[in-house]
Amino acid sequence: MISVIIPTYNRSALLKRAINSVLSQTLPVLEIIISDDGSTDDTEIMVSSYCNEKIKFLKNIHSGKPAVPRNNAIKMAKGTWIAFLDSDDEWHPQKLEKQIEICNKLDISAICSNALHMNSRGECQGDYLLHKSSGIFGFNELLNENIIVCSSVLIKKKLIDKIGGFDENDSFRAIEDYLLWLKVGSISNWFFISEALLNYSDNFEISIRSSDSRSGDEHSKIVKNELLRWLPEYDYLSRNYILTKNKNKTAFDFIARVKATMKNLINSIR
Repeated sequence: MISVIIPTYNRSALLKRAINSVLSQTLPVLEIIISDDGSTDDTEIMVSSYCNEKIKFLKNIHSGKPAVPRNNAIKMAKGTWIAFLDSDDEWHPQKLEKQIEICNKLDISAICSNALHMNSRGECQGDYLLHKSSGIFGFNELLNENIIVCSSVLIKKKLIDKIGGFDENDSFRAIEDYLLWLKVGSISNWFFISEALLNYSDNFEISIRSSDSRSGDEHSKIVKNELLRWLPEYDYLSRNYILTKNKNKTAFDFIARVKATMKNLINSIR
């Protein structure tokens, strides 16, 4: 029961490659939601040419913010799981099958993987994330570094619903995904697969990042400030979720670690 969400804007040719990579999965999906941010090219015509009932086209008013088409697609998604795929990336055939197998075995609700780094000429530059081993990681590790490629994410829909989706505030443009991953990490562990399960296209010129002139330090401060506001607000939610899932000392230890991290956040901002 996997709903695949592909946000797009004027990328008809690239989008077709992304869709085909989903249709080629060894584990069939429930639906593919193409959430279009007001494209002016032939995107809608191309999508309709598939004549596949699993492929659904969602037309949005152009916002220029990836959070908007993703959130709108999440609202209409019917799957138990949500898988994100950017329109310029493509999955390897066994991507979903390998992730679901691990999730079922370890009772994981959020999983991601490494990716092959493709440059603007379509040439493979090797693994995108180097020296990262497979395993469970959480809020503290993710706070130090964003090791999550959005197109690699497979996550329980109920987890996103608890958090409220991607923040659509313009100040989080280009970093809204990192903020969501951290929020997820505050109430649930992640699992990272070191194997590259997709091709990640890193073309800065056509990326949303090209319109963002802020530095990495500025991004970090914006995210930390929002977490300081958000974590206390959802403290009860976090406790409830963790204690329901893990009725033992581990849950209390996790809450203590989150609180300790919050104190470090405050000190780092000061």
